This record gives sequence, C-alpha cells and structure tokens, in this order.
Amino acid sequence: MNYFEFFPTIQYGFQSSTGNAMMSLTNITAHVVLVEKAKQAITVFYDYVIEDGERPDTVANRVYGSVDYTWVVLLVNNIFTLFDWPLNNREMALYLAEKYGSVQAAQANTLYRTVDNFFVDHATYLLMPAAQRGTSISSYDYELDLNEAKRRIKVVPQAFIAPLMSELKKVLAV
Repeated sequence: MNYFEFFPTIQYGFQSSTGNAMMSLTNITAHVVLVEKAKQAITVFYDYVIEDGERPDTVANRVYGSVDYTWVVLLVNNIFTLFDWPLNNREMALYLAEKYGSVQAAQANTLYRTVDNFFVDHATYLLMPAAQRGTSISSYDYELDLNEAKRRIKVVPQAFIAPLMSELKKVLAV
C-alpha cells in the first residue's frame, strides 16, 4: 500500500510561463494526526534490532511479509529521514573519515563529558571539580554508540496492521 494513498489533497495555485496553473498536492500535514491516533490505538510493540545493511523496506518485508508496510516501520519509530536510520559498517567508516579525517583520528580524539552529560574541551574538564567531571570517550566510540542506539526500534505486531489501516482510513476520512 502506498502510505499517501488515502491522504487528502489540496489545490495549489502557481504561475507558470504559460499563465496561472493549479496542481493537486498531497496534504502531508495529515501525518501528524495519524501519528497521534496510531500511538493511541496501538499499545503493543515488539523490540527489533536492525541488522547491518538492513533498510526500512527490508525490515518491513521481514516483519510483515511485504515492503508495502515500510511506512509502518517508519511511522511508529518517528523516522523521517535516512539520518534517523543506522549506518551500515561501510557507511559508518565513510562518515567517520568525512567528519574526523579518518577512522584512526576518530579513535584518537577524546571527548570529555560532564556528569550533567555536557561535552567540554580538555582544558575546561581539567578545571572542573572532580565531582562534576564525568567520563571521557573517544569520538569513535561516541559515534558508534549513537549509531547503535538507532538499531533498536519498535515494530507493531502483524495482527495490528489491519486495525492500523482502518485507523488510517478513519483519520483521513476516506
């Protein structure tokens, strides 16, 4: 199913080189209402750990037997861009090289975290009272931890897909 299939459309007027024109656009703001209604309607979720190289469509196919439910995977996890999806190992190495110059540079760079979970530079960290200092971590480990946290998502049990579809149609008044 196309996620936007049941969304209402709005008419949008614009000027073109041949004069005024109208275009029918999908009203994506209906998404906000749907998300809230879906969260109220679905109270059971299962944990799912994204494997290296899995994409939203491959997760949907594995969990629901169809890539048509990719939108469910994205919707229940508030994933709006691919930046919200974990990088695979190759992409992570490229990201670290881009951001830090190399994987080795990321491993050598130390971040200093306070007990309040703020990052400060080394000089500030050393000037802080010991009780306010937190831990240090390499940029490499920090970035890996952020990426690994994205691997843990929630999935809706397959039995809830039909009710979710009904809710989608009700919310969007189809």
